[in-house]
Amino acid sequence: MLCSEHRERLFATLRRMEQDSRGMEFFGAVPGTPVDVCLQEVDKADLLVLVVAHRYGWIPRAEDGGDGTSSITRLEFQRARQPLKGAPKPVLAFLVDAKAEWPGAKEQDRLTSAETEQQAHDVWKAVQALGGLKKEVSGLVRDTFSTPADLADKAGSAVARWLLNQQALQQQNVVAERALQELMQ
Repeated sequence: MLCSEHRERLFATLRRMEQDSRGMEFFGAVPGTPVDVCLQEVDKADLLVLVVAHRYGWIPRAEDGGDGTSSITRLEFQRARQPLKGAPKPVLAFLVDAKAEWPGAKEQDRLTSAETEQQAHDVWKAVQALGGLKKEVSGLVRDTFSTPADLADKAGSAVARWLLNQQALQQQNVVAERALQELMQ
């Protein structure tokens, strides 16, 4: 989970690029469970920008549509990589630099407020799960970030590069289609 300044800077950059960026805070009241709505958004997306920092995030219970162990972020990442139908979605992944100063709470900080052994164990599980997610994401070509501006710049550049590549592919398809039509005539 990101601190709000990181999210705001990232969303502002994407809006300036006229890209439709979606975060749960913008959904408003809609029918369905949060998990269903988030996964539907991933299904509709052309691209997933994945940002992983120092919090694992909300872990939806089975009655919320989750599995009780995976964070909503991990569920979205998994859905992009293995959609119900169609090809996997491209994922642009950004991991917080471990040496970067961090203004917000980290997952392990919740240990100080744990009142029971079970709560402390839940924090430990979340810390382990966050490490697992970071390891999984580390298998991708990814970038790191250290500040809100750094994240916005790097993500904006990566999205712009992806958009340019998509545009070039579309142009190549048009040229190939015309060539095929000419051959058929």
